[in-house]
Amino acid sequence: MEADSNKSDLQSIARVVKSNGTKGELLAELFIPPDEIEKDEPVYIVFDGLPVPFFIENSTQRGSRKALLRLTDIESLEDADELAGKYIYTLAQPVEDDDAGETLEGWIVYDTEGKKAGVVTGFLDIPENPCLIVDHEGDEVYIPFHENLIAEYDEAGERIVIDIPSGLI
Repeated sequence: MEADSNKSDLQSIARVVKSNGTKGELLAELFIPPDEIEKDEPVYIVFDGLPVPFFIENSTQRGSRKALLRLTDIESLEDADELAGKYIYTLAQPVEDDDAGETLEGWIVYDTEGKKAGVVTGFLDIPENPCLIVDHEGDEVYIPFHENLIAEYDEAGERIVIDIPSGLI
């Protein structure tokens, strides 16, 4: 990756939750299925605004959304602790027509109090802050689409309950 590359060239695939053990292993929350992580391609972690490349030496799945990772040059507890909370990126791929957010079009969004927020009409793939585009009483609103905000997901009923930040709607 060239030095003048910027974060818009990158797509987040995971977030380091914490260190694991004393030999530099990381517990990471995955944003993509584990089998889609290319171990032959570098991953990047941003330090001081610059993406630094690493390679995944080993990956062990922990549940459906987490994995233990060993990255090149991360060899101690101190190295691993420095990465806690940082995002792991790959080079961004062109957006495909079957984008995951688009599959939610037509779904009904509710807030955690059971009030209908509206119907999903689209998806904005904003790095680190993807949003659902929702028709709320004739107005287009952007609702953050992050795993931590999703309270309930009903695929059969095509409905999703989101902890919508106050003041957004």
